[in-house]
Amino acid sequence: MSKKGTLFFVLIWFVSPFLSYSQYLIPLEFNSNNLYEKYLLKQDSSFHSSFKPLVSHSFEYSEIIYPELSKKTKKSFLGKKIFTDNLILIDSGNFKLTFDPLFDFSYGKTNDNAGKTIYNNTRGFLIRGYIGKNFYFTSRFYENQAVFPDYLNPFISNKNIVPGQGRAKAFKTNGWDYAMASGFLSYSPLNWMNVQFGNGKQFIGEGYRSLLLSDAAFNYPFLKFTANVWRIQYTMLYAQLIDMSQTLSVNVGYSKKFMSLHYLSWNATNNWNISLFETVIWQKKDSIYRRGFDVNYLNPVIFFRPVEYSLNSPDNVLVGLNTSYRFLKTNKIYAQLLIDEFYLSHIRKKDGWWANKYAIQVGMKNYDLFYIKNLDLILEYNRTQPFTYSHLSSQQNYGHYNQPMAHPLGANFSEFVSITNYRIKRFYIRNKFIYSLHGENTESNYGGDIFLSYTTRAKEYNNFIGQGLATDLYINDLSLGILINPNTQMSLEIGYQYRQRKNYIENSTTKLFYISFKTSMRNIYYDF
Repeated sequence: MSKKGTLFFVLIWFVSPFLSYSQYLIPLEFNSNNLYEKYLLKQDSSFHSSFKPLVSHSFEYSEIIYPELSKKTKKSFLGKKIFTDNLILIDSGNFKLTFDPLFDFSYGKTNDNAGKTIYNNTRGFLIRGYIGKNFYFTSRFYENQAVFPDYLNPFISNKNIVPGQGRAKAFKTNGWDYAMASGFLSYSPLNWMNVQFGNGKQFIGEGYRSLLLSDAAFNYPFLKFTANVWRIQYTMLYAQLIDMSQTLSVNVGYSKKFMSLHYLSWNATNNWNISLFETVIWQKKDSIYRRGFDVNYLNPVIFFRPVEYSLNSPDNVLVGLNTSYRFLKTNKIYAQLLIDEFYLSHIRKKDGWWANKYAIQVGMKNYDLFYIKNLDLILEYNRTQPFTYSHLSSQQNYGHYNQPMAHPLGANFSEFVSITNYRIKRFYIRNKFIYSLHGENTESNYGGDIFLSYTTRAKEYNNFIGQGLATDLYINDLSLGILINPNTQMSLEIGYQYRQRKNYIENSTTKLFYISFKTSMRNIYYDF
């Protein structure tokens, strides 16, 4: 590069903190993100919405999501703190700091054990800070004690985790104690570039589930680079994952593995987005030597499969496609395709070969359905072939902290999801219905548990979705609530959940009535 070129880039880097732009991250929470996407459908055709957490260019993004709740009123100081403002806000112009409590106080009754009492006692805090126009940081912490419905306890006992929320230890006679902390730094040195470093979660997709990268598993340390140029957004993500099935030592802890990910999002038109996905998982240490973080996967513009082949390595490479199309400014259709391994000749033969491993998602979002304001509907279908995401060992599969990095069911399932939401000012009613058919392992590996080696598979051919112990799962959750403060999604809610699990061995039904007072700044998945 010439001296003039070098001087130019140095100058841009130096003055960039003084340029007029800002980026504020919206918490990774389904309802907040969905409402922000609804706003973007009508306002901004150039926005990339599939890689989350989403970035807002407004500090008061809650005013965008709930404009009718953020109008200036004559509320008292206490009234503003309860209904509209952050608990603590320090604003000196170039520096902003907010502090809010996080909590989930829930109480319910189930039909388990002649009327079992369940509860959740979560306390925590959220700190968010903004320095100038291009630096953002956040930190949050949760401390929890809970008693869950009986259907969750076997999962927690076997996996030693509460879904998506970390390690669990016994609490009193039938409860669990667990904690979770996360936080990251976000820096935008240029108006087209963002860098994030921290411990948290990511999500790729437009729907309720993701078959590429989900936030269903526990937090992990990551480094993320995002660039926006013209109609293209390019993201690189590097992360360290944990394999809980192997403990190295008391001092070292669980075995580690690494992930490198590329995501190219292209707005082909104002309404159509096409995105390409690739990721590679490799173990930190194998039977021969200690690899650590393989620098071969640091290259930001690369195809992982040729590199993996050149290294003669058994690393796990997955590729995928995410696409969406909006129409009438209130509707969006979306789809995902994930390919783990794929051989067209076996597809043509329809022989059910085990190594044809792929996943498919199709869905639709309908906002202001039937021209009724704030009546929104999401319909989604997910399907994953047996043995998808699995590999030679848990050190190379697409999993972290005893949970899949994509769909919480793992593989060998089909699923239908319907979410209806209607809101009048602060009041809302929400219904979520899920039906899934998944095949569970009996004494053999039928491809549902991604943490089992695919070398232990039950058969080579004639594999199909639902093989093994075919299990039907029905979940319907109806809730009514009032949104108290949109800044933290503080709400008071009552609800009723019906859950039926059925196969030829058991037919169990859980009926749960609950009431909760909570802040919703994250996604928690118990619906699998």
